[in-house]
Amino acid sequence: MRYKNVAMWAGVALAAGLLISPARAANTEVFAAKLLGDNEVPPINSNGKATFQMEIASSGTITFTLTFSGLSSNIILSHLHFAPPKVAGGVMIFLCGGGGQPSCPAATSGTITGTITAANVTGPTAQGITAGDLASALEAVGDGISYANIHSTNFPGGEIRGQVVRVSSHGRD
Repeated sequence: MRYKNVAMWAGVALAAGLLISPARAANTEVFAAKLLGDNEVPPINSNGKATFQMEIASSGTITFTLTFSGLSSNIILSHLHFAPPKVAGGVMIFLCGGGGQPSCPAATSGTITGTITAANVTGPTAQGITAGDLASALEAVGDGISYANIHSTNFPGGEIRGQVVRVSSHGRD
């Protein structure tokens, strides 16, 4: 089922399995990933590492933090892709460097924080997620079939990657 109206967030979140009840306003879903070169397809020999955390509040606000270090060269892009572990998938949600997000910092280490909205969803249309389809993108995240990726100058196809998994649900019984 695909929802295009982000204003229907509570119903979308329930359909995606992200929330138990819209009545529980304190409910927050937390997702995380540990990014390493070994997780790239094919693996990359890199000292780079990162942690990604995303919180989805019942209000519909989605915030993220991406902390990275040890990249072989400056970060140029970061986004979430649509695919299971060890499979390359299309770009789904930008974190920096495109898709309506600010440019990535010209650095090999640092922290990026921000929010995610429907404007940051770019697809992948070939995999059934259209630009702006935040509900389907969040459904993929909730189902564990998305990964965070950092692309660098030396590795424009991706230097480090980590599968996004649900780590907690605050406000649930």
